[in-house]
Amino acid sequence: MVGIRKIIILLLCFGLIACSTLPAFGPSSDSFDAYREGKPGISLVELTPEKILILQQEKLTQSLAEKVPGAQQRLATSPPLEVGEIFRVDVWESVDNGLFSSGNNRRSQFDVTVDEEGNIFFPFVGAIPVAGLSTTQARDVIARALDGLAVDPQVQISREDQESNLVTVTGDVNAPARLPVPVTGLRILDALANAGGATSATYDANLSLIRRDEIYSARLSEVLRRPKSNIYLQPRDSLLVEHSPRTFSVFGAFQEQNKHQMDENDYTLSHALAQAGGLDDRKASARDIFLFRFESAERLQELNVELPSAQFSKGWPTIYHLDLEQPQAFFLASSVPMEDNDIVYIATASASEFRKFVEHILAPVLIAEDAVKTLSFD
Repeated sequence: MVGIRKIIILLLCFGLIACSTLPAFGPSSDSFDAYREGKPGISLVELTPEKILILQQEKLTQSLAEKVPGAQQRLATSPPLEVGEIFRVDVWESVDNGLFSSGNNRRSQFDVTVDEEGNIFFPFVGAIPVAGLSTTQARDVIARALDGLAVDPQVQISREDQESNLVTVTGDVNAPARLPVPVTGLRILDALANAGGATSATYDANLSLIRRDEIYSARLSEVLRRPKSNIYLQPRDSLLVEHSPRTFSVFGAFQEQNKHQMDENDYTLSHALAQAGGLDDRKASARDIFLFRFESAERLQELNVELPSAQFSKGWPTIYHLDLEQPQAFFLASSVPMEDNDIVYIATASASEFRKFVEHILAPVLIAEDAVKTLSFD
């Protein structure tokens, strides 16, 4: 029995040493300070009321109105003529016996098709290039081609293809539709309303505006929050609505490590901690709450933080630290806005390492000693 007690004493001593030497899983507040001194390729920010006020401000990102050329153009513009398109050309002359006039009828009509080379064939003129031109530009080109052949020619173009004046709203909407663009204009929210609205919450809906060969994306919540982003649509635009929930991941000393969806518009760090089941009381360090994300250079400058040495395609790697043992910590956590693809990490408390030692090493020995005592007594 004396031998077992010696072993226990040695194990206890070893456990106390291990408690101070075994590393915690992942970063801690100590390593946070060490990183700060080392100035690695990561920006380190201690969350304070002043810093959080900056995080609550809207980021200086381009709005949809700034991304899309001609976004504030109110009137619908006719898209350029394309290969294969059929349209009508009316020609008027100022005399009764002109090239295209006859008797009292001074107007002639021609249905023309844009061929594979982008030209139309016009009587007495031949091939006229029109592909890529607006109807106004094509009208002027035809009028110039007729100059000297017709007497004071006046030209008008009518597009027979009504498809050229439609926009398409599709994706996760209640009633996908093709809508005509009135001369007074059609905005994004008007088009969505005509399509029955999005099937998901505004903060879970992503918009993609497809205009010619370009795609411009934004959250539906941005269009609602920024009136300028509710831009005018143009004929042949396509508006795709997709259900795309914002997500965040949790690692470390949580009750459950997983990926979660943000189920509210104004989602904060306290929401994330609660949705993840809270801290694991057995091993979590309340002093070491970390939020990982990529930030813009403008945001880091606002925070008065030095830019890290490395930049990724998503931005500058940034770690925010919060100590929940501070009296104001819960107020701070409920004020930190979460962003899509954020990562929340809670470090393991150093005391939990000793707890592991007690549970997995010391307890079996004590149980064994108790069994030996029972056998000796018997």
